Amino acid sequence: MTAAENLFQLLRCSELDQTEFEQVVISYYGHGYHPQPQEIHHARTHRGCALRTLYDEDGKLINVLGGPDLATGELEELRRKIEAELLTQGATKVRRSVLFFPAPTVGYFRYRDVFQIVPVPPEAPRPTFLLGDHPLFLEFKVHSSSNFMITGLRYRRAARELELLLSSLLNLRIWSYRAGDAAPLEYRYLRRRDRAPEQVLAGGLQLERTRARA
Repeated sequence: MTAAENLFQLLRCSELDQTEFEQVVISYYGHGYHPQPQEIHHARTHRGCALRTLYDEDGKLINVLGGPDLATGELEELRRKIEAELLTQGATKVRRSVLFFPAPTVGYFRYRDVFQIVPVPPEAPRPTFLLGDHPLFLEFKVHSSSNFMITGLRYRRAARELELLLSSLLNLRIWSYRAGDAAPLEYRYLRRRDRAPEQVLAGGLQLERTRARA
């Protein structure tokens, strides 16, 4: 078996996004816990220790070590999983995020082949006054993974990074509604014929602002 001090290199951690690596390890083992603040133990049984991930004071991954419960063949399986899900580039997909801006979006803006800003359909609800929370679409590319959770993670990260970038470049605030926010309102995408705000339909044509449930 590979020496413990070489696991960081064996698993090619320096080439990986740390959050994506942690997601793959968690999905592979299924269990993890903190025996101390800067260390996580991973295993397939509760409180087991097959793999140890160590961090510095800023939360950066600095080492990966084998634990007493590491079974024969697990490292190779994990290495192949990382290769397939993180290092092998999947299909490029275009994703869409809804952002809000104090003024209406007219026309579109495209930055190379990275992202574009486009207006929502004319029939989409919006403020009846000039300055308000006017919706717009942010469309951008994401490299998919065979692991749908990694693809979702990349989508959320790219959407958030572009939102922050646009907020820093524009004179007025641009923002999005994200799950977990303490905001009292939800923004949902609906078909025009559907009146019930509780119905969320994929591929709908209309954005509707509704009061969030308690």
